[in-house]
Amino acid sequence: MSCRCTNIVAVAVASCVFLIIADTAASQYPADAANRTRHTIRRRLLQRRAAGVASSQRDECVREKRPSTDLLRLLPSPANADFHRHDGRCAYRYKQLNAAWAGCIAEPLCVGVVRDNGLACGGRQASHPFELRGGGASRGASTNAWVCGPRLRAVEQAEAEARPPPQVPPEGFLYVLHGGCAVRDYGCNHVLEMATSVASIRALPPPRRPIAVLSDGGIPAVWLRSRLGVDYVAALSVSGGEAIDDDPRVKKLRAYDQSPFAKTVFLDGDT
Repeated sequence: MSCRCTNIVAVAVASCVFLIIADTAASQYPADAANRTRHTIRRRLLQRRAAGVASSQRDECVREKRPSTDLLRLLPSPANADFHRHDGRCAYRYKQLNAAWAGCIAEPLCVGVVRDNGLACGGRQASHPFELRGGGASRGASTNAWVCGPRLRAVEQAEAEARPPPQVPPEGFLYVLHGGCAVRDYGCNHVLEMATSVASIRALPPPRRPIAVLSDGGIPAVWLRSRLGVDYVAALSVSGGEAIDDDPRVKKLRAYDQSPFAKTVFLDGDT
């Protein structure tokens, strides 16, 4: 258990956990967060077309290179993917950038392509360095990205709309959520652990205190609010600009002064 108290109350810091947990807020959102994101992206692209910005999705998606950039949000692996290898991520991995970009254009949830150290797909170690991603632009010390600007902006605007400015009580619980998840319904271990932790907090006797999540964008904010039932989702700001800022432990330290509460307790998701 990792716990740090600031003044007195409780806010939990987690390394990511995601499970489908029924909550009264869930009825306010579609059951499938991916579909919600897909519809939002399409709606914004149609709005841009109507405004005369571009006549086709292919014309809009001019390949923009962004050095030292990562896209943290992984696409949900298709049902026919090999989940025994990298949670099915090889389904969206490519050997060449041009092929990866063509695959991104054909997938509405894709906002760009990231080149990293590669995964061992197809029996060869680190043979597929290009991966389709769905958002969560962040600094990447050893990655480069090529993005479709209109799609990325549509995703970022949808995220902003899912993070309305809250009227924050003086005390609450806080989690920090790092990275994405390729498993359907975001069923990765770090997300499942956080879901269990959130449920344990909700089981506490009154008074009911709010739960906030600082996220790097790897998991959609609308999903966190609707499925985990957290009260507040905010972007985790890592503004140092140094390589050490990519260390998850450093991100947690930077989160201490970003708590929305006056009284805060930080907990890891596996607590």
